Amino acid sequence: MIAREDQLKAMWKSYETVAKVSDAVILEGTGHTGVGSVVDLNNAQVAKRLNADMILVANGGLGSAYDDLALNYLMCQRWGVKVIGIILNKVNDASSSSIIFLWQGLDC
Repeated sequence: MIAREDQLKAMWKSYETVAKVSDAVILEGTGHTGVGSVVDLNNAQVAKRLNADMILVANGGLGSAYDDLALNYLMCQRWGVKVIGIILNKVNDASSSSIIFLWQGLDC
Protein backbone atom coordinates (compact mmCIF):
# COMPACT_ATOMS: atom_id res chain seq x y z
CA MET A 1 0.00 0.00 0.00
CA ILE A 2 1.27 3.47 -0.89
CA ALA A 3 1.13 5.96 1.95
CA ARG A 4 -0.90 9.15 1.44
CA GLU A 5 2.14 11.42 1.87
CA ASP A 6 4.11 9.35 -0.65
CA GLN A 7 1.27 9.77 -3.15
CA LEU A 8 1.25 13.53 -2.58
CA LYS A 9 5.02 13.76 -3.03
CA ALA A 10 4.84 11.79 -6.28
CA MET A 11 2.04 14.01 -7.61
CA TRP A 12 3.87 17.19 -6.63
CA LYS A 13 7.12 15.97 -8.24
CA SER A 14 5.29 15.12 -11.48
CA TYR A 15 3.49 18.45 -11.46
CA GLU A 16 6.73 20.40 -10.89
CA THR A 17 8.48 18.49 -13.68
CA VAL A 18 5.79 19.47 -16.19
CA ALA A 19 5.34 23.02 -14.85
CA LYS A 20 9.06 23.83 -15.24
CA VAL A 21 8.86 23.41 -19.01
CA SER A 22 5.28 24.58 -19.63
CA ASP A 23 3.40 27.86 -19.85
CA ALA A 24 0.31 26.21 -18.35
CA VAL A 25 -0.53 22.85 -16.83
CA ILE A 26 -3.93 21.21 -17.12
CA LEU A 27 -4.63 18.56 -14.50
CA GLU A 28 -7.39 16.04 -15.12
CA GLY A 29 -9.09 14.48 -12.11
CA THR A 30 -10.65 11.07 -12.04
CA GLY A 31 -14.42 11.33 -11.87
CA HIS A 32 -16.10 13.68 -9.42
CA THR A 33 -14.29 15.74 -6.78
CA GLY A 34 -14.94 13.20 -4.03
CA VAL A 35 -13.11 10.34 -5.77
CA GLY A 36 -10.31 9.25 -3.46
CA SER A 37 -12.08 10.18 -0.22
CA VAL A 38 -11.84 6.56 0.92
CA VAL A 39 -8.06 7.03 1.26
CA ASP A 40 -8.40 10.64 2.48
CA LEU A 41 -7.03 12.07 -0.75
CA ASN A 42 -9.84 13.19 -3.03
CA ASN A 43 -9.60 15.25 -6.21
CA ALA A 44 -10.42 18.49 -4.38
CA GLN A 45 -7.65 17.84 -1.85
CA VAL A 46 -5.17 17.17 -4.65
CA ALA A 47 -6.17 20.40 -6.41
CA LYS A 48 -5.69 22.30 -3.16
CA ARG A 49 -2.25 20.76 -2.58
CA LEU A 50 -1.19 21.69 -6.12
CA ASN A 51 -2.65 25.21 -5.80
CA ALA A 52 -4.84 24.50 -8.82
CA ASP A 53 -8.08 26.24 -9.70
CA MET A 54 -10.82 23.94 -10.95
CA ILE A 55 -13.17 23.77 -13.92
CA LEU A 56 -16.13 21.51 -13.20
CA VAL A 57 -17.44 19.23 -15.96
CA ALA A 58 -20.95 17.72 -16.18
CA ASN A 59 -23.23 16.30 -18.84
CA GLY A 60 -25.86 18.63 -20.26
CA GLY A 61 -29.41 18.83 -19.02
CA LEU A 62 -30.77 20.93 -16.22
CA GLY A 63 -31.57 18.73 -13.22
CA SER A 64 -28.76 16.19 -13.16
CA ALA A 65 -26.16 18.70 -14.36
CA TYR A 66 -27.07 21.13 -11.60
CA ASP A 67 -27.04 18.36 -8.99
CA ASP A 68 -23.63 17.11 -10.12
CA LEU A 69 -22.17 20.60 -10.27
CA ALA A 70 -23.61 21.63 -6.91
CA LEU A 71 -22.13 18.60 -5.13
CA ASN A 72 -18.75 19.07 -6.77
CA TYR A 73 -18.80 22.81 -6.07
CA LEU A 74 -19.49 22.17 -2.39
CA MET A 75 -16.55 19.76 -2.21
CA CYS A 76 -14.33 22.45 -3.74
CA GLN A 77 -15.57 24.98 -1.20
CA ARG A 78 -14.90 22.51 1.62
CA TRP A 79 -11.24 22.20 0.59
CA GLY A 80 -10.73 25.83 -0.46
CA VAL A 81 -10.42 25.21 -4.19
CA LYS A 82 -11.44 28.08 -6.49
CA VAL A 83 -13.91 27.09 -9.22
CA ILE A 84 -13.18 29.20 -12.30
CA GLY A 85 -15.64 27.69 -14.75
CA ILE A 86 -17.94 24.90 -15.79
CA ILE A 87 -18.11 22.79 -18.93
CA LEU A 88 -21.35 21.11 -19.95
CA ASN A 89 -21.00 18.18 -22.34
CA LYS A 90 -23.74 17.04 -24.70
CA VAL A 91 -25.93 20.15 -24.38
CA ASN A 92 -28.92 20.06 -26.72
CA ASP A 93 -30.75 23.10 -28.07
CA ALA A 94 -33.65 22.66 -25.65
CA SER A 95 -31.45 22.98 -22.57
CA SER A 96 -28.99 25.59 -23.86
CA SER A 97 -30.96 28.43 -22.26
CA SER A 98 -30.35 26.91 -18.82
CA ILE A 99 -26.57 27.34 -18.97
CA ILE A 100 -26.63 30.83 -17.43
CA PHE A 101 -28.94 29.54 -14.71
CA LEU A 102 -26.45 26.83 -13.79
CA TRP A 103 -23.57 29.28 -13.44
CA GLN A 104 -25.58 31.80 -11.44
CA GLY A 105 -27.08 29.06 -9.28
CA LEU A 106 -23.62 27.91 -8.22
CA ASP A 107 -22.72 31.47 -7.19
CA CYS A 108 -19.37 31.28 -8.97
